[in-house]
Order: sequence, then C-alpha cells, then structure tokens
Amino acid sequence: VISVEHSRNEGAVLYPRVSAMYVPAQAMGAGAAELLLDYIEGKEIAENSIEYEPEYIERDSIRRI
Repeated sequence: VISVEHSRNEGAVLYPRVSAMYVPAQAMGAGAAELLLDYIEGKEIAENSIEYEPEYIERDSIRRI
C-alpha cells in the first residue's frame, strides 16, 4: 500500500506505517498564490514552469514477497 502525502509524516502515524509519495502541496499553493497576486497587481508575468519534486518515503507497508 502506498499513499500520497501533502504534509510530511502523515503515514507514519498509521499502523503499519504507510509508505508514501510526498507531494509538496504547501509549496505548490504558495507558488500559485504568488503568481495570482502578481497577476492581480498587473505585473508582467512571463510564461514559466515551476517544478516540484515528489519524494518517495519508504515505510512498513511495502516489502518483498
């Protein structure tokens, strides 16, 4: 079993501790909000792409059979 985490260590409180793909939702939202505020303020917004790295967190829910 693998979950998706938007806050670190959400799966660590479960039993068994669930392995996860961590997605930095807070950083993604902050980046989007910054772009939106710039747009509202009439600032020139260049076409851009922001990449956020997901992270695999191995815990107890994954094992070789």
